[in-house]
Amino acid sequence: MTTEKKTLKVAESLAGKRLDVGMGIAGVVISRSQAQKLISDKLVLVNGKSEKASYKLQLSDEIVVEVPTVKKMELIPYDIPIEVVFEDEQVIVVNKPAGLVVHPAYGHESDTLINALVARNIKLAQGNEDHRPGLVHRIDKGTSGLLVLAKTDLAHTVLSKQFLKKTIHRRYWALCFSNKKIESGTIESDLGRDPRNRQRFQVSDAKENTKHAITHYTSLEFHPPFRLFQLQLETGRTHQIRVHLSHENNAIVGDDVYGGKNQAKNLKNQRLKKLVADMERFALHAKELGFMHPTRKEFLTFSSNIPEDLHELFKLSGFSEYL
Repeated sequence: MTTEKKTLKVAESLAGKRLDVGMGIAGVVISRSQAQKLISDKLVLVNGKSEKASYKLQLSDEIVVEVPTVKKMELIPYDIPIEVVFEDEQVIVVNKPAGLVVHPAYGHESDTLINALVARNIKLAQGNEDHRPGLVHRIDKGTSGLLVLAKTDLAHTVLSKQFLKKTIHRRYWALCFSNKKIESGTIESDLGRDPRNRQRFQVSDAKENTKHAITHYTSLEFHPPFRLFQLQLETGRTHQIRVHLSHENNAIVGDDVYGGKNQAKNLKNQRLKKLVADMERFALHAKELGFMHPTRKEFLTFSSNIPEDLHELFKLSGFSEYL
């Protein structure tokens, strides 16, 4: 493995921040998760010695990071229609359909959003991971909605910093099975992988291998046994909304991983019962996205309507006015 050495002298603006957070804000890495991996791989030294990701930076600390050199990977074009909401020389905002994986991974080497953008001859920032060009955030395969990608290295750095500083606006709608009175609030917990099923995440009290997650929620309307939630993300952990809602007994309709499909058997409306049982996605939609444009210094906000593949579900469950 070849690496590129980066050195950072901690200024007053970074003093007191966690090591992994400070590395992202300073632009040494593109994400907190990348910083944590480099730290765990002993590729980060603070004043000549290894420290934990939670180490609090001190003024004038010297951080030396060995960043693995990016290997160029050929991405295969995937010819599938993609709705482009906004595009300029710096960024592209797309409305991802449910069922489409965002980036190449095992089992989805070429049929992803990234491959679809390659087929449109859209140039994306290389970033630090060759199979994820342009990516600064993701949404699950079964989730539809808005996603921003960087087309230049500048945009990649600026957007990544905004995610680290939590200044990105992200609002989701989720239709859930719900049977308790609930209006609005915040769910805050640590999330980690379920040791019995590595494909699942769970609320965890473990000290290691967990990430803090914060989700703000508001109940928009309730038609038993369904409730429509509006959710604002303060952090962006894997499966965050799905785990937080199911932990509070509000499983997202159609989510077979977190219990949102099993409850279909209790529905009395046979048409609705079959509809939920046959769903190949879950009723979670990334409805709003806002960010500061990398060069215009203008905050851009985008909104996306509930997609057609959820229209019948919304109508049968009593939420037609939200379409």
